[in-house]
Amino acid sequence: MTLEFTGQMLCSAGVSYFHVYPNGDVYRCLADYNARRPPMFNLKRDGWKGAVDPPVCDHERCYNACDLDWTTKWQVDGQGRLEKTFEGQRKDIEKEVSLLLCSQRLESPQRRMAYFIWSPTLACNYTCAYCGCAAGEKRVRHDFPSSYPELSVAEWIGIWSDILERFEYGILSITGGEPLLSEATIPVLSRVTKKFACYITSNISRNIMEFTRSSIRPRGPSEIEGFGQVPVGLAGINCSLHPTSKGFNWELFKGAVLLLQHAGFHVSVNYVGYPLQLYLAPTYKAWCEQNAIEFTLSSWQGVDNEGTVARYSLPERTFFEEIAPSHRKKANELVFMECSYDVMFDDPVTHVLMADILTLTGRIRNLSPTVWQVGSGPGRWSVAGYLTRVGQRKKWLRELRTSPLDCGVPQNGELEFALRIDTGGLPAGTYEVWVDMLMEGQYWMAFHGAVPGAATLRIETFSHEIAVDADAVTLSPGGTAVLTGTVRNTCSKPWPEGAGAEPLKLGARLSRSSVTGEAVGEFRTPLERLPETPEDMVAFRLVLDPEELQRGEYALSIDIVKEGQFWLADKGATATVIPVVVA
Repeated sequence: MTLEFTGQMLCSAGVSYFHVYPNGDVYRCLADYNARRPPMFNLKRDGWKGAVDPPVCDHERCYNACDLDWTTKWQVDGQGRLEKTFEGQRKDIEKEVSLLLCSQRLESPQRRMAYFIWSPTLACNYTCAYCGCAAGEKRVRHDFPSSYPELSVAEWIGIWSDILERFEYGILSITGGEPLLSEATIPVLSRVTKKFACYITSNISRNIMEFTRSSIRPRGPSEIEGFGQVPVGLAGINCSLHPTSKGFNWELFKGAVLLLQHAGFHVSVNYVGYPLQLYLAPTYKAWCEQNAIEFTLSSWQGVDNEGTVARYSLPERTFFEEIAPSHRKKANELVFMECSYDVMFDDPVTHVLMADILTLTGRIRNLSPTVWQVGSGPGRWSVAGYLTRVGQRKKWLRELRTSPLDCGVPQNGELEFALRIDTGGLPAGTYEVWVDMLMEGQYWMAFHGAVPGAATLRIETFSHEIAVDADAVTLSPGGTAVLTGTVRNTCSKPWPEGAGAEPLKLGARLSRSSVTGEAVGEFRTPLERLPETPEDMVAFRLVLDPEELQRGEYALSIDIVKEGQFWLADKGATATVIPVVVA
C-alpha cells in the first residue's frame, strides 16, 4: 500500500523492537542501520537505554520485512492526534505472540516485552551474490558499521542475562551473517530459551548437531502473568537456502533440515528471490511441501555485490507474486513517500579532457503520486548524482550535489538540473553519471526502488610532442641559456581553452633531480600560434634565466600551460624532460 501523510509517523521501534549488533550497538530498526544513522546506545559502554515513548520515524518508507512484521506505526496530525494505526504484518501469521506487539496502542505502548533481532556476527561462510556479508570478513568490517570488534562470549552472556531480568517476556530472532560462526550463539540460546521465544535464521551448514545434543529446548508453553500462555524455547529455525553460493550442498541441507525437524524443532525454509535463482524456487518449494516444511520466498533487497540495485522486471515480479506468501508481496510494503521519475539529459554522451570541469544539464520529470517539495532542509528533495566506472556501479567515485531554490514540482512536472563535475584526479576512461533524487541531502531514492538515469562521460587525454634541439643544458651559476625546438599537436584534438582569454604558452619547470617537490624555477614563452595537426609544427625559443642556483644536477620539464589553471600534463600529455647541470 502507499501511505501519504502531512503529519508525523510514530513507531514502536526503539520501545519494543531493537536490532543488536556484534559490537553491542543497538539500533531502533533496520532502516536506521541501513541509513547509517547512529545507534541508540551501546550495551557494553552504556548499559540498557531503550526509549520509553514511540519516537518519530523520519524515513521516507518502511520496506524491510522485519521492521514491517514487528513494529506498530501511528500516523498523527500536526497536533499529535492519532489519525491511523498500522499494525505489524505478522498479526495475521503468528497470532499467539504477535498480537502482544501488533495490538499495542499509542497511549500505552508495550514496555514489558520486546522483539530483539540479534546479530552476533556479520561474517558468513557463504558467497551469495546478493548479500554484503558474503564479501569476506575484511570487507564486512570496513563496509558494515557496528560489526567489529565482536563482543566475547562472557560479555554476551552478561548482556542477555541483564535483558532477561529487565523484560518479563520477549522474542529473540538471531541472524547474521551466519550466526553459528559466533561462539556466543549456542550458549546464549541455552539461557534465553528458558524465558523467551527464540528464532534463528541460519544456512545450517555447521554445528547443527549442537541443537540436538545441548540444553536448547524446542518450543513449549509457559504461563506469564499479564500475557497468559505464551511460547518459550527455540520456537523456530529458519533455514536459509542459498543454492547459488559456493560451497552449498543440497544433500547436506536436506539432511540438516530433516534432522532438526525429527528432533522436535519447528523448521522452515527461507529463499531469496534473487533473479539468478528466482526461477529455481518451485523446485525447492516442492521438496519442502513433500516434507511438510514451510517455504517462504522473500524479495531481493538492497544492492548486490556487483553493484546492481534491487528491482524486478515485470516478468520477474509476476513470477515472484505467484510464489511469495501474502505477507511478502510488494503490495504490503508500507511506503511513506514514493519517488519515481524520468531523467532527460541535454547531452547524454559527453567527451572531456582529463582535469576538465564540466556541467551536466537536463530535466527530471516527477512521476511520483505527490508533489515534490524541492530545496534544502527537512522533507525537501534535490537532484543529485554519483560517478562510477562503466561496469562498476557499486563503487561510487564521486558524489554530485545541487543546491536548488525552494519550489514545488507537481506530478508530471519537470525540474531542470545542472550538475558540476570536476574530473581532476580521475584517469582517462569511460564513466557513467547516475542522476537520482535525494531526500534531505542523504536518502538516495535509487536504494528504494527508483531507477536513476545514466549519462556517459568519456574522459580523454590530450597529447603533444615537444622536440628540443639540445639534449642537455649546462649553466654556470647565475648564467642563462636559450632552448629552441618545435611543438606538435599529435592527437588532432582542439587545444583546451580553460577560463579567460589568457593564451596557452610554452612553460618549463626546473627542479632538483634528487628532490621531489616544488620547482626551483619556472619559465614561459609565448607561441606564435597553436599547431592543429600532427604534421603541423610551431617553433619556440625559450630563455632560461634562473636566479643563482647551487651547483648540481637539475631536471627541466617542458610542457604547455594555461596560466593559473592547468598544465597539459594534467590532461594526459607527456612533458619533455631534459637534464640541466649547474657547474
